[in-house]
Amino acid sequence: MRPDDPKCWIEYFYVPALNTTLDSRLNTTLNFMVRLANPNSDQGIYYDDVHLSFSNTTNTSIANYTVSRFYQGLKKKAKKWGQVLPLNKHRVLRAVLPNGSAVFRLGLKTQVRFKIAFWKTKRYGIEVGADVEVNRDGVKAYDKGIRMRKYDV
Repeated sequence: MRPDDPKCWIEYFYVPALNTTLDSRLNTTLNFMVRLANPNSDQGIYYDDVHLSFSNTTNTSIANYTVSRFYQGLKKKAKKWGQVLPLNKHRVLRAVLPNGSAVFRLGLKTQVRFKIAFWKTKRYGIEVGADVEVNRDGVKAYDKGIRMRKYDV
């Protein structure tokens, strides 16, 4: 029986360029925090490098980020903070909708191995993603974390 895949959420997302109160259109960095949870009570998870891709809703790439490989213990949660400069700052500004909000797509891709007792399983691919709506203050529109699910990244 294969262990359960890790659960992934987008907990924090902030784009200073979209914050209308700061007048910081030149600061197009993307600040984010992704939370990964190991739902297994008797298997640890070894993550290979975790690749995050940022795009707009038309799948035009905005930026990429890599979290170094790490181990996650039984029933543990990992928070991975990051900041990335976009490949093209104009693509960030083009994502803005007429009402001042914006929608970004965040994709996560990695391979994991499960640690069961004293041995490790083969690698399994994980590929999940979610759309993040950002309000006119440049922050994620909803307080709760956004669950990342399988889709074509």
